[in-house]
Amino acid sequence: MASGASFSSTNDPITIQNSQDPQHPLLTINLSNITKLSSNNYLTWSLQIQSLLEGYDLHHFIDGAHTPPPPTVTVTGVASPNPAYTTWKRQNRLIFNALLGVIYVSLQSLIARTTTSLDAWQTLANTMPNHLMVILKN
Repeated sequence: MASGASFSSTNDPITIQNSQDPQHPLLTINLSNITKLSSNNYLTWSLQIQSLLEGYDLHHFIDGAHTPPPPTVTVTGVASPNPAYTTWKRQNRLIFNALLGVIYVSLQSLIARTTTSLDAWQTLANTMPNHLMVILKN
């Protein structure tokens, strides 16, 4: 078990200490109960993911409602790394990794060039319905 992590049940998220911003711990989400995205289940898959992220108040990483904080902050004329951005970036990567884990390998290439959870989510939203239409036509 990694230090700084605490477990309360197999379905609860894992809380990771955030040394740069202790008031905002990071969450690793257990998506083992989510059906993997395939070429014919996008609608139900996306509903499962949205519901889970809303339940953990992490939906803003995929809905585009919030923009990430700036990477740097300037205090008395000196630019320095923004701890809020570092926290956002780390949480975003954890969500991105969780999304990859619930997509069949044959579809993971669809989001291989995306850099954020939002980019991945939007790419899937724009690609999967079209992918399904091609399958239905054949």
